[in-house]
Amino acid sequence: MKIGIITSPFGPIPPNALGAVEKIWYYIAQYFVKQNHEVTFYSKKDEGYANEKLLKIQPIKGYKRTGNIYLDIILDLIYTIKAYKKLDSCDILIQNTFWSPIIAQFFKKKFCKTIYNVARTPRKHFVLYNSVDQFSCVSHPVQKELNKYIKNKSKGITVHNPIDSDIFKFSQREIPQIGRPIIIGYHGRVHPEKGLDILCKAVENVSKKYKLKLKIIGPYEKTQGGGGQTYVDQLKNLCPHVDLEFVGGVSSQSKLNSLLQTCHLYCYPSVASGETFGVSPVEAMSTGLPVIVSDLECFKDFISHEKTGYIFNHRSENADSELSNIIEDIISHYDKASEIGRNAFLEAKKFTVENIANKYLYNFHKLLANSK
Repeated sequence: MKIGIITSPFGPIPPNALGAVEKIWYYIAQYFVKQNHEVTFYSKKDEGYANEKLLKIQPIKGYKRTGNIYLDIILDLIYTIKAYKKLDSCDILIQNTFWSPIIAQFFKKKFCKTIYNVARTPRKHFVLYNSVDQFSCVSHPVQKELNKYIKNKSKGITVHNPIDSDIFKFSQREIPQIGRPIIIGYHGRVHPEKGLDILCKAVENVSKKYKLKLKIIGPYEKTQGGGGQTYVDQLKNLCPHVDLEFVGGVSSQSKLNSLLQTCHLYCYPSVASGETFGVSPVEAMSTGLPVIVSDLECFKDFISHEKTGYIFNHRSENADSELSNIIEDIISHYDKASEIGRNAFLEAKKFTVENIANKYLYNFHKLLANSK
């Protein structure tokens, strides 16, 4: 099977990828190739591709995010047209850009079937995407939302995002020692929609009883989807008595795993209405960390409160207090939290690259068979 994958104009695939979508499809594509399928990426040009031996990559000149959504959409259009001009004939075309489903209609001879990867909450513009053969949604809430905008509901399926379990490995954490810092981790974009202000307030509250360190991993620069230096300064002011470390963006998955291994617990407090799955908390779960998430529907595909993780009500007026109570409970009952972390690790095994990639391949074969 020949498979083409068009990724974002704003970020390359590994080794220098920071975006979750680019990383996810890179690892899935590697599995496809090992199963004797031919894969070609159409991705933002990057010097890191020079050492790629397994995958075929067609580099395309990309762009930095401007901070203006309308200008970014124009840049997406230019990039998508360039990608389709370079597109080789394929059986399955996986689309990840805003304009891909629309531009595809002018290049129908180059592919057999199209898959649109719905990695963000569907909006009204999805009514323009009815030429897509299959919508692959990353969670059940996303598929439910998609059904509001597409005519043929049978086109929508759910295939969760994978994590690389060969890199994010389980380890038993030691019980936090009195006098030593208890390290709380987060990784993802450093942006207001990720709810980091709630986390910083909560950690500041708990710092009255325990010595804490908050390790925030991820890009904060606006060109990389972050909230900028002003937002970083705001977060620092919210927890003056906490050892707050901003690690920055980490493209190496091995390095990211090493950073997570140093943590005692993990929190992903997103308040984003567009949150769709949450690769970051699943990666943390895979290492055996007790994981706390906000009360977004997408997280309930893999976290059950006090069974595979913890959920706090981010919509509450006292959200930071509720989160503080959970953090304190984890620290004071770390044996119980460690057991929940082990359950989380077992749950995360459902989302290995092999399991998710095989689901995609099954759907591809079924789609092609139906066309015949």
